Amino acid sequence: MALTTAAPTAAARPDRHVLAFVVTLVMVALGLGLSSVLALALTTLGGQTGPLCADPPALTTQVPQLLILGIAGAGFVGGGLLSRWSPRFHPEHPAVSATLEQRSVRLAMRLTFTLVFLLLTALMLVETFTLYLHVWPITYYVRCANQASPALSVLGAAMYSFLAGRWLWIWR
Repeated sequence: MALTTAAPTAAARPDRHVLAFVVTLVMVALGLGLSSVLALALTTLGGQTGPLCADPPALTTQVPQLLILGIAGAGFVGGGLLSRWSPRFHPEHPAVSATLEQRSVRLAMRLTFTLVFLLLTALMLVETFTLYLHVWPITYYVRCANQASPALSVLGAAMYSFLAGRWLWIWR
């Protein structure tokens, strides 16, 4: 006995305009949320009269690191799921696949990825030299922010991960 699934009818599929509206609404809300997190962080920094954290910052804070990683991972997966629902930019959409077949577009994408990885390599070199010169590495600043305002740090990490998942997740 073979199991078959019927193709969804037009009535069962959500309207593309409704999906596009919902996706746009969520992205605008996230953009406003990230702007609010930045404004809150700047407000917090502006009111400080002394150092925010010890030198070096503590390795552990009020929020366990595994919880932070779990929230950021859930944000990434949530962004990836939302990217699947975006009707205009799906890799199987005719306009997207036609654009990706153009040689100039593929070349631009490869150059962009190359530049991004070169920038990341340069940042790793800067990190190495700052450690050599006994200047705080980037991870100390992240730990200091987490020590100064754990809730704000977790919220910012979750939103950033959501956007990264939205942009980097490719469904096949």
